[in-house]
Amino acid sequence: MMSNYYLAAQLPALFFDRPARISRRDFLAEAGKWLAPDEFTVLSRISLDDFYPAADDPAVLRRYKKFELQLRQDIARLRKNEKIFEAGAVFRARQEKNPFETERNLLKARWDLVEEIAAREFFNFGFMACYMLKLRILERLAGFDKEKGMKIFEQVCEVKA
Repeated sequence: MMSNYYLAAQLPALFFDRPARISRRDFLAEAGKWLAPDEFTVLSRISLDDFYPAADDPAVLRRYKKFELQLRQDIARLRKNEKIFEAGAVFRARQEKNPFETERNLLKARWDLVEEIAAREFFNFGFMACYMLKLRILERLAGFDKEKGMKIFEQVCEVKA
């Protein structure tokens, strides 16, 4: 447990919409020194694309995955033009006309949930899992590059003669 205090204390604070001052690779390298092997394995597998809760997931990850699964189901129903109760993250995201802003709002909803969960986690594995989720959210957000996106768009839309 003391190792969790040391690890948590040395991590830089993370803020939505600001670049992380630590990479996922560096976080995992440091966490590998301090966490038990089974905790490190769970931590290194955390992904925004893994949204099906498993019975052996820590409570923090189960809560996040339940939220993520519901969010994705709501988005799928909207895409099928099914009527759903429009509240929360999906409703706020739909207010945007720009696809990037819609995605950004959905990432912010994820971030806000992780912040809520992390508020109850102090120097334990739950804190580390929340930190990893935040890093993954920031990675996704940083992956949006207008110039690269436009280049790909032009390549895809290019008419071959």
